[in-house]
Amino acid sequence: VRSAGRFAGIDPEPRPGLSSGHMPGARNLPYTDLVGIDGTMLSDTALRAKVVAAGIRLDRPLIATCGSGTSACNLLLALQRLGHTDAFLYDGSWTEWATRGMPIERGSA
Repeated sequence: VRSAGRFAGIDPEPRPGLSSGHMPGARNLPYTDLVGIDGTMLSDTALRAKVVAAGIRLDRPLIATCGSGTSACNLLLALQRLGHTDAFLYDGSWTEWATRGMPIERGSA
C-alpha cells in the first residue's frame, strides 16, 4: 500500500539509505486510494473495483505490506469489509525486506 513512486523504485524512501522498489510478485494499491476526499473509506463497491484493478486476487491468501507495517492495516480493513479474511500483515514490511538484502524489483507490478 505504498506510494506508486516508491513501489516502482522511482521516488526515494523516507528512511535514509533504504532502497525503493518492491518485493517480487507484489501488487500495489496505495492506501490513499482506499479513502475518499473526505478521508472516509470508500464504499464496498468502490473498494472491490480498486482491489480488482490493482490485480489483487481475492480467491487466495494475501499478505499486506507497506513501508513499516502500519499503513497496510488499511488494506486489511478494506479486505475484511469485502469478506476476505484470509489476509495477513507482514509487520516488518518494506523496511525489513530492503534492509535484509532481499530481492528487489523496480517498475510497476
